[in-house]
Amino acid sequence: MPTAITLRPADLQEAVLDIAFSQAILDQVHETEKQIAQRAYALYEQRGAGDGHAVEDWFHAESELLKPVPVERIETSNEMMVRAEVPGFSSRDLIVEGDANNLLVRGSVENACVECKKAGNRKCVHTSTTRIFRHVSLPVSVTPRGASAKLNNGVLTVSIPKAVSSRWAAEKAV
Repeated sequence: MPTAITLRPADLQEAVLDIAFSQAILDQVHETEKQIAQRAYALYEQRGAGDGHAVEDWFHAESELLKPVPVERIETSNEMMVRAEVPGFSSRDLIVEGDANNLLVRGSVENACVECKKAGNRKCVHTSTTRIFRHVSLPVSVTPRGASAKLNNGVLTVSIPKAVSSRWAAEKAV
């Protein structure tokens, strides 16, 4: 039985996920946190290494590196559904990974701005990359079999069936 999923949502249509084993999600979370910590430390040093602004430096570093991704978790008797706002991203830009208790939405998209200079008709292209990385802890165990993802108007909806033991506990509580 697979313990993790990796998927790319289909544009504007629901698709059954390909089930694949992925590296530990927490390793990716820790790597991103390490990048944020390094940037926060650089901000600390730029301020002259004054104490008392660690949280401010962390949030500033996080906002420089990652775009915020609002999420909503919805639990039904049979499944967990996670909705994430990802405007500007297409299905080709996104990767969703999960295991029994976690969901990770990540992606990047390059934004190009082309400016033409009149002197000599020279083009200058400036690019920036927008990155998202959102870890969602799931309140119940889920199973990858039958999971689906849908991207519609900048909202990613991932539906994952609850694990049998979670469904049994939900039915028993009713």
